[in-house]
Amino acid sequence: MEKSSKVFVRIKPFLSENIVTSVESTIVMESASYKKGDIFDVHPVFYAGCAMAGYTADDFQMQDDTGTFGFTCEDSMGDFGPQRTYRFDRDVTGRLVITYRTKTLEKNPNKADPGFSLFRTYGGYTASGLAFLVLPMKGEFEFSIEHDLSSFPSKAEAVCSYGKGNFIKCCDAKTLKETFYMVGNLKEFHREGSKLHIIWLADEIRMIDDFCRSMAELFDYTEKMFHDEDIPYYIFLYPTPRTVATGTGLTRCCSFGFGDQLVDQIEEAEPIIAHELVHNWLIVSADREEEISLFAEGTAEFYSCYILFMVGKIDADRYVDMINEKLRAYYVNPYSKGDFSGAFRKSWTHCYAQRVTYGRGVLTLIELDALLNRCTEGKVRMYNLMVELLDGAKEGIPMTWNRFVELADLYTAGKASLRLTELMEEGITAPAADFFGPEYTVEKVAAPVMDNGFDDTVRYSHDQVVTGVKPGSNAEKAGLRNGDVILKASSEWEAVDDENMHLVYQVRRGETELTIEFLPRGEKVPCWQYVKC
Repeated sequence: MEKSSKVFVRIKPFLSENIVTSVESTIVMESASYKKGDIFDVHPVFYAGCAMAGYTADDFQMQDDTGTFGFTCEDSMGDFGPQRTYRFDRDVTGRLVITYRTKTLEKNPNKADPGFSLFRTYGGYTASGLAFLVLPMKGEFEFSIEHDLSSFPSKAEAVCSYGKGNFIKCCDAKTLKETFYMVGNLKEFHREGSKLHIIWLADEIRMIDDFCRSMAELFDYTEKMFHDEDIPYYIFLYPTPRTVATGTGLTRCCSFGFGDQLVDQIEEAEPIIAHELVHNWLIVSADREEEISLFAEGTAEFYSCYILFMVGKIDADRYVDMINEKLRAYYVNPYSKGDFSGAFRKSWTHCYAQRVTYGRGVLTLIELDALLNRCTEGKVRMYNLMVELLDGAKEGIPMTWNRFVELADLYTAGKASLRLTELMEEGITAPAADFFGPEYTVEKVAAPVMDNGFDDTVRYSHDQVVTGVKPGSNAEKAGLRNGDVILKASSEWEAVDDENMHLVYQVRRGETELTIEFLPRGEKVPCWQYVKC
């Protein structure tokens, strides 16, 4: 396909009793040319634990100048979960029209969902493009996106990180997939002259004014800190009954779940707000997905603390405490030991494995920052390196993992790449004692390791049937048994951060429903914490 090839995309939601029940997409290419067996797209079936459309070959209606045809499907495992490859079952030529439709999902309020799925909500829908769009994946096209909102009984709007309404964009398919879409009766916070847009569908969100004000303050500081270019940024907000806010960043936008009924002060949500904002700027490309993830989550965790400190949201003591909390959560994670690549591959199949990326990332950033400081006698810190990466990107130098390592090596006489290799392989190691300067050092302490007491792949399985209950574990002592079906569970993610937090499982055993509560901890393991000298 030539770069100038045009692709028309119509996205049409269908409503029943003010509920979006399904979304239909139609793709039109006026001058298509494919051979039998050519790949049209690779679409996730699950992505980061979230259900995607999962189209089968029968879900597509396809036609070109010579008649109807279809796809053959191949399933495989991608970096973020199961995926499906769609290949043409014959040669295709001329005007290509592909139509497919998927049902919306009802969001589970008790699940810390990243928000990638296609959810019906408040008379509209929210979704990442990854959830439902199947597009020509090879090459760049002139995409013309049209939102057909004729089924809505009242005025409705569509928005993504490229603005409201219909739009034309020259890009690859990945660009359209890696954004969030929100459609319905939109509400918006936007200040004149600002690039920040906060969008939501809910009729009422408690503390919305405080939320928007705090988000705007953090955004204004962060964009200046990272020498931002003049491109809008969208936050797609939804209320959640969960205690801790959740967020997921994509291109120039993030989906943010705000526990408006349980948060007493907006300060409780600010760390995750800062985390998701950092994702907007600090993203690199790499040959290995684990390098992309380590950089993205590590920098977001690292700078979320730094930004809150620099803005004055927290004092110096709280800044140190936040870093210690992140390190502690890392050391008590049973998957933190050993090679990072092994833990990363288990991120979407094993409970707790996903958290390794965050902790190993913070540890890596601490180590490199201290190394840069030592090698340059305080002239270069990690912040300077990030700004150099961002400024280089504006001049056409790609932001890549290799570029990041090259810059770090330049200032450390090659020591950075050696230390990075060690950090990717070691797992359990003490952080740099001089990171906070001469007033602090690191102290080795002990803390109980996370241990659910049963096979933790269960929590990512479809049927949630308990297996592998460990004899003598807290789970067994509390009454959990093999064969129990988990109906509802409290957040393991939150339990990592609080060694006194009990997990509560509602399970079905035969015809009986039981509530089982226990402390998900095991033997003590070494941790390192920053303390004043």
